[in-house]
Amino acid sequence: MGVFTAYFEAAMRHVVCERLPDGTWLAHIEPCPGVWATGPTPDAAVAEVREVLEEWVLLGLAAGDPLPAIEGHGLRVVAVPE
Repeated sequence: MGVFTAYFEAAMRHVVCERLPDGTWLAHIEPCPGVWATGPTPDAAVAEVREVLEEWVLLGLAAGDPLPAIEGHGLRVVAVPE
């Protein structure tokens, strides 16, 4: 299993879904600040939060931001010597 796959799978095991007062569903990943999405069903919210997670990881890596380790899996940019 690749490092990205392991990280995403670990993160997705931490998805929390809750029904909002308006009847929509909120999905968020507790170890990943700001990663949340809504949808009309729990499945739709979870599918959307996976896309948000992918964008969050790519933007974080591009910016050099530290990403949280999840279940022992971590991602970071390592400078390659020229």
